[in-house]
Amino acid sequence: CASDLDGKQFFVKNAVTGKYMKSDENAEIPNTDVLNSNFDFSENNAPNLVISFFYNSQNKYYYIITTRGYYNSTRGEYRFSMSQTGQRARRHVKEEVPIEQRHQLFWIVNVGGDKYKILPLSAYGAMSLSDDYTYNVIQNYTQNGVSTNDTWIFESTNKDIAFTRYLRDQSNWCWLATAKSLASTESGFNSAITQSSGCLTVKGYVGNVTGTVQETAQAANYFADQNINSAKYMGDDSYYTEAGTLYYLRSGRPIGVSLTVYSNNTVVGGHLAVLAGYRWVDGYGTSFSPGFFEFEFYDTAYNSHGYVQDISCTYEELINIGLNINNYDCKWRNTTIKN
Repeated sequence: CASDLDGKQFFVKNAVTGKYMKSDENAEIPNTDVLNSNFDFSENNAPNLVISFFYNSQNKYYYIITTRGYYNSTRGEYRFSMSQTGQRARRHVKEEVPIEQRHQLFWIVNVGGDKYKILPLSAYGAMSLSDDYTYNVIQNYTQNGVSTNDTWIFESTNKDIAFTRYLRDQSNWCWLATAKSLASTESGFNSAITQSSGCLTVKGYVGNVTGTVQETAQAANYFADQNINSAKYMGDDSYYTEAGTLYYLRSGRPIGVSLTVYSNNTVVGGHLAVLAGYRWVDGYGTSFSPGFFEFEFYDTAYNSHGYVQDISCTYEELINIGLNINNYDCKWRNTTIKN
């Protein structure tokens, strides 16, 4: 039993179909929410389940807690259960489970790399999909003792993108610093190209001037491919949904975030910086939260104290004037992203 999973959180997908676990949306009625594995992670949708594992070292088993989107302060966390061979996996409120405790217990066995089998203590076999894919319902299923669909990939809910952060060379060149930071992940990136050269190439002159997200994309193309029209990066006059933000970061693409800057609720300017990671903050054991994602924000300018800010912020803070930089409130306005 793989005890190294204790206290960790994952998205879980089937190794054969590549589909992610999700739950029916009936969050308030215990013993009715069937677990499925029929969900594609896309820029429009993120899995509605984050799975947390809690290990009992004495008895060598796990409770499997589902946290993302499902928590009620008066009723507690939701747990997986499996009561007998062939029964569908279900999600229960801990305090209201109408079955024996052993039906909530699982062995987790690593079968190589990030692949695992989930074995219910209360039944023979492994948590799997039916072999004919007629249903994507998760059940305890075996065919002559063997199922081909009983292997699961545990995908981390944390992501850190390796990139080189560049700070602005002039007070209005956050767009050029962001562009060069984004391009630093590319194989054709040339670190010797200066921000001055980027400004000259995009603007046609060198000056301490601001840039749009489209110009930021052109500068990123220039730093990456020495061609402002390579179309590797694009500017988007919008911000992304939380699912879209997770999707792009998960694929290893840092995001250039253009912010509207406020002082006393009045717009005073704009700023560009980089999102380059996320992590799941688990709410297990609390009475106020099911957990949430924090996004890793990397600034491109020294603040008034002479250091550069790295900020962990929620999606709601990003889009609702909740991000504070150098004592200014900021809101995500539009975006530079790799195609």
